[in-house]
Amino acid sequence: MSPHRLSKGYEPKWDIDMALGKKGEEKVLGMLDGINAGKIEVKTDARASETGNLFVEYECRGKPSGIETTKATAWVFVIDGGGIATIVDIDVLKFLYGKLKESSKYRRDMNRGSHPTRGVIIPLTKLHSLSILAKKALSEAKNG
Repeated sequence: MSPHRLSKGYEPKWDIDMALGKKGEEKVLGMLDGINAGKIEVKTDARASETGNLFVEYECRGKPSGIETTKATAWVFVIDGGGIATIVDIDVLKFLYGKLKESSKYRRDMNRGSHPTRGVIIPLTKLHSLSILAKKALSEAKNG
């Protein structure tokens, strides 16, 4: 560890990144509170690790559902049996959904079981870069 990364006084257990780490911890605790308060939806995508895509539902049995009806502030996608979780702000997710729904390449009908659904897929390999572009577009639209 280089000396310029340490806080004043030498304490190897706590460097200047402690404040940043604390902000991250507070964000995660806020999300957990959001899950408990019903503000954050948890979606378990059992096939994401095999398909490489997240599935974002927008219709079930011919009626709006999922992203079209959510009141959540964010969605947490649990992937790979719980080994991975990805949190996406709802405004970012709705922006991505709106863009991807325009292309038949990303729309999917799921007719397994008694709940036929429609949704869009978001490639996991592109989720981060698409989210950054969405956040930038949303910010520009907000700031005019």
